[in-house]
Amino acid sequence: MALDIWRINLKTLRNKLNKNQSYIALELGKTQQTIGNWESGIGEPNILELIKITNLFGISLDNFIKTVQVKINENIVHEPQADYASAGNMVQTLSLAVRGLDAANILLQRKVTALEEENLRLKKKK
Repeated sequence: MALDIWRINLKTLRNKLNKNQSYIALELGKTQQTIGNWESGIGEPNILELIKITNLFGISLDNFIKTVQVKINENIVHEPQADYASAGNMVQTLSLAVRGLDAANILLQRKVTALEEENLRLKKKK
């Protein structure tokens, strides 16, 4: 089984902040059990949840999923140990999410254009 670097980072960074799973759960709008499941490998966050986690810790998503955050002398240092299979899956998921947003944006633009055209048509009638 490939190492899920983000799981290690979640626990390490949470401990660095001296916070328990319940605190992180509250901040993310999840349950303590969900955070425990993520850390133990039972479940995993979706891309939006990963973004919330990295915002909470003030770390980039790239570093969170690719670089083990090691606690040394109360400082966090980066130890490069990329799990490219896991990172690749997350990148693929993010790519699909972006494509979905792009498609939604196109549909929204078409709707705005149609509404603007209807508005002009109604103004001409007056």
